[in-house]
Amino acid sequence: MMTFPDHRHLPLAVVGCALLLATGCGAGKKGTEELGSPARQQTSSAPGQTNEGQDTCALLTDEQLATYLGDDIPEPQRSAPHDRPTCTWDDESLGKFEVSLWHPPVRSIITDDAERSVAIDEYTGYIESESERSCTINVQGPNIFLALDVFSTTEKSEDDTFCDSITDVTRDVIHELDW
Repeated sequence: MMTFPDHRHLPLAVVGCALLLATGCGAGKKGTEELGSPARQQTSSAPGQTNEGQDTCALLTDEQLATYLGDDIPEPQRSAPHDRPTCTWDDESLGKFEVSLWHPPVRSIITDDAERSVAIDEYTGYIESESERSCTINVQGPNIFLALDVFSTTEKSEDDTFCDSITDVTRDVIHELDW
C-alpha cells in the first residue's frame, strides 16, 4: 500500500522555508544597505532635529543668512517632512534659505539627475537646479545627504554662478555637522 505525505503540515513547512530564505538573503547584505534606512536612524520626532539632537536651524549663523536674506532675517521654521529634519527661513520679499538632512531612497536619484557637481572639500555637491538667484544643492555626507535650497532677491556675484557662491556657506554647514 502506498502512503501519501500528510498535507496538513505543508503550510508550516512553506512558512519555515520562507523565513530561512529571508534570513539567509539578508545576511549577505550587511554593510551594503540602501540609503533609505539610515535616514530613519538620523531623524528625530522633534521637527528640525536629528536623533543626535542636532538642530538644523543652528547650522547657520545670522551673518551667513544675512548674505542671502538681508538684515531682516525671518524667524526659522522647523519641520520634518518625510523624516527630513528641515529649517526654513522664508520671506517672499527677502528670499528663502532652507537646509535639510535626508536620505534619498536611491543615491542615483541625486547623482544621475544633477545638472552638474562641485567639490566641497572631500565631498561632492550635486546641483539639482540653479539660476542667477537660486540654487538647490545636495551634498553626500558620510551617512546622509545635506540639502540646501536658496533663493535670494539679489544676485551674489557677476563672476560665479549662484551655486558657486554658496559653496563657502555649504562648507561651513558641513563643518557644523562634524563631517
